[in-house]
Amino acid sequence: MQHRLILALILVLALAATLSITWGVFEAMPHIEDEFANYFQAQIFASGRLWVPSPAQPGSFLVPFAIDMNGRRFAKYPPGFTAALALGVMLNVPWLVNPLIGVLTLLVLYATGRQLFNAETGLLASLLGLLSPMFLGLSSTLLAHAFSACCLLLFTWFYIQISGSRFHIPNSKFQIKSILMNSTLGGIALGLAALTRPYTALVYVLPFVLLALWQLGRTRRWSLFGAFAALGLASGAMVIVLLLYGRALTGEYTVNLYPLLWPYDRIGFGPGHGVLPQGHSVDIALKNALVDLQDLSTQLLGWPYLSWLPALLGLALPPRRRVEWALVAPFIVIVAAYGAYWIQGSSLYGPRYYYEALPLLWLLAARGLLKLWRLAPKLARPALCVFLAVMVGWNVLAQMPAHFNRWRGLYGVDHSMQQRIAQLDIHNALIFVHIHHWGDYSELAWTNTLSLDGDIVFALDEGTKANNAVIASYPGRRVFLLDGNILAELRDLPSRRFEKPLQEQPSCNLREGRLFN
Repeated sequence: MQHRLILALILVLALAATLSITWGVFEAMPHIEDEFANYFQAQIFASGRLWVPSPAQPGSFLVPFAIDMNGRRFAKYPPGFTAALALGVMLNVPWLVNPLIGVLTLLVLYATGRQLFNAETGLLASLLGLLSPMFLGLSSTLLAHAFSACCLLLFTWFYIQISGSRFHIPNSKFQIKSILMNSTLGGIALGLAALTRPYTALVYVLPFVLLALWQLGRTRRWSLFGAFAALGLASGAMVIVLLLYGRALTGEYTVNLYPLLWPYDRIGFGPGHGVLPQGHSVDIALKNALVDLQDLSTQLLGWPYLSWLPALLGLALPPRRRVEWALVAPFIVIVAAYGAYWIQGSSLYGPRYYYEALPLLWLLAARGLLKLWRLAPKLARPALCVFLAVMVGWNVLAQMPAHFNRWRGLYGVDHSMQQRIAQLDIHNALIFVHIHHWGDYSELAWTNTLSLDGDIVFALDEGTKANNAVIASYPGRRVFLLDGNILAELRDLPSRRFEKPLQEQPSCNLREGRLFN
């Protein structure tokens, strides 16, 4: 009962913390290109479609990381997370999806730790996850990593159920049904991860495939083979959905959507991989990995440069078990695999390409701390408590506020411009936005309806020809140009060229919130 109360407290704190960050830091809105694309595709799914018709002037209605192809507009990302986000869009709570996924992740992490070790390990692992800046950040955004990590951890838990060391020959129909259910649910979880971040899911599962082959060779039990076969069939069925999704959008089953937007955005080495003329290289991969791993030495637990220490203790201190090394395997494979991708993972939320493997590292870190506590002399335990308090305090009082300050108004995107325009009580309007950074437009345009027919429609200032073409498709609307903090109404169109505010027209200084002539 005590364990359940502690777990409930951790989960409540996780939901409260992520919702506080979602609203208090991110203002429950997208900030980076990936989030705008995810929200856009979620809206499409919520409307019952896979894509929407491309606008007549696609460049005037920019959606970051959206593709216009054969008259269709859709996001470049696979559909797994955006389908989940669509449920939030349908209920008008898209901001709630990832915080709930974060809570579920910690719950499954506890269950995994309890299954492999004991309840204390599961509880501590969940607490370490809660205190991780990467968990708090990625569970508060509209990014896909939290959903992918949760699905892969669920797969791991189901895998443990069907392939544990005590796996035996089922002797009843109930046991057979239980094994097949675990296998099917594990395959679905893995398939959902593949529908979200296919490369990560493929890499993550490789150590499990090798372990399954080893177990089959050692036990030679057909019941175990049947369980793994059911898992593989269930995950394969989900992968077929990914192939059909690509076929529906582009006409090809195995299309990679990323290069349709950026031709160089592909995995591999040499010319055509990455933005450099010579392409991606092993030397760049090693430098990127070094930066990411150094960043993770703080981001994993929030301990400045010491986050690796508990995990290393989990491997080094007795009693040592092979399962502890197995917890590291997905992380090692993911680090190696993402060396073949040209973009460095460390950025706004830490090395997020590694995130899906972090729950297992939190579990290993919990194992290390508990081992250390049990092995430490009683006289040394007070010093250990002080050290842990200093690390956690540094994280909560120094690391987290620094991250919150960096995340707040990320890329200059916030609600302030929307609120200023709303105060003017403008209706039936077309507002062109002259940008100095893509976020100047996206922070407004994400409120456009899918059909671009709302009361206020935001368009990107693309110059005279494109702007006049857009105006012609919106007859009867008042037309404005927003440049910085100046909103100017434009008249005598479409003949007049406009790229800067016309001061002779009635304008509004949005910073001061007043109209002037």
